[in-house]
Amino acid sequence: YRKGSRIMENVFTESELNFHFPDNAKWERFDYSNEAGVRKPSGMKFVDLFIEEAEKFLLVEIKNPSTIEAKNHSAREKLITKLEKFTDNELVSGLVEKIRDSYTFLHLMKRDEKPITYIFLIHLEDTEKEKINFLTVKDRLLNKIKHEAKEAWKRDYVKDCAVLGIKEWNKYFPDYKITNSGNEF
Repeated sequence: YRKGSRIMENVFTESELNFHFPDNAKWERFDYSNEAGVRKPSGMKFVDLFIEEAEKFLLVEIKNPSTIEAKNHSAREKLITKLEKFTDNELVSGLVEKIRDSYTFLHLMKRDEKPITYIFLIHLEDTEKEKINFLTVKDRLLNKIKHEAKEAWKRDYVKDCAVLGIKEWNKYFPDYKITNSGNEF
């Protein structure tokens, strides 16, 4: 876990979004595949961020189409279309694969003693948000998490999930405010 001084040590940056954590927060970069010298289990994909709260764990996957996709308008539009339809496509499969692999890792490391809430955090412009029904995305995502195979999983490893924009995140998780280049949303 990262605990420490106020000198940028309690800021997690992903996709140009800065998460500001209080000194007593327990969190870690979970998708450490790009960190030099850190070995990741072969074939596993992890969510971006792990937060331990008193009663639960938060596993957070972050998508910010404003970064890479902004340079490629068609890629950005493709992502928005996938979110609008949010059927069993590569986006859903990728999100579910990351949460399953993250849970498997936590379980094998004996770190799964609290209920898990999965959060898919996506930074969209207000006009793009209007095209997407966040509750439908949440319901479909949670259903897919719980029922990937022919039968539903026997172990209910994710208790709940949420699909949030940045403003909603800052409202529901004020202790972990997100800014972009120092500006609040």
